Amino acid sequence: MTKQNETTRPENCEAPCVVKTKTNQLVWDILTPETRSSDKKLQNVENSLLKGSTILTKVVNRLAEMEKEKHDEEVDQLIDLCNDSLALFGHANHQLNMTRRDLIKPEMRYGYGHLCASSVPYTKWLFGDDVSKKAKEIEDCSKIAYKIQHNTRGYSSRGRGYMRGRSRGRFRGRSRGSYSSPSQSYGGRSAGGGNQSKNYRKETYPQKGKQQ
Repeated sequence: MTKQNETTRPENCEAPCVVKTKTNQLVWDILTPETRSSDKKLQNVENSLLKGSTILTKVVNRLAEMEKEKHDEEVDQLIDLCNDSLALFGHANHQLNMTRRDLIKPEMRYGYGHLCASSVPYTKWLFGDDVSKKAKEIEDCSKIAYKIQHNTRGYSSRGRGYMRGRSRGRFRGRSRGSYSSPSQSYGGRSAGGGNQSKNYRKETYPQKGKQQ
């Protein structure tokens, strides 16, 4: 068996730990040369990790065939150990891909960093199979959030202004109503008598209503 055959991934194996992960072309096009170079180096590390995982996967397959023929308990234990090793390989590959995302994240516009979250699964592509669709969803959510936030702020601002207007109206109305000349306080002995006091009050109340 040649070295190339040893490191060729089995056709029926699609586990993340043995699948090479490339950077989506849409993201790759916006990266600086420095970031591309760094990501390429990490991809080379990932390739070595995947080759080791591929060889171990073939060992597990051979052991499984032997176990069917002999039903040996020791073979079962070896299979369990190999599966544990594959799980660690898969975890290491996951961490490596998350590191690649963290490296690329500063190159993205604010708001699209969610594409780099660990909750977004990777496939053979670093940011999933349909990164353009995910980016469109993020853009739509950002627009909705902006509209909600903008309308809320506008409503709060108008509400505060309305309250200020009411308080000023009450204050001004009371200050004007509380002031009276000596003639008004004692029954309107000056020209016009009590009628002058009533006319003054009629002018005051409509002004207070407009400010409210």
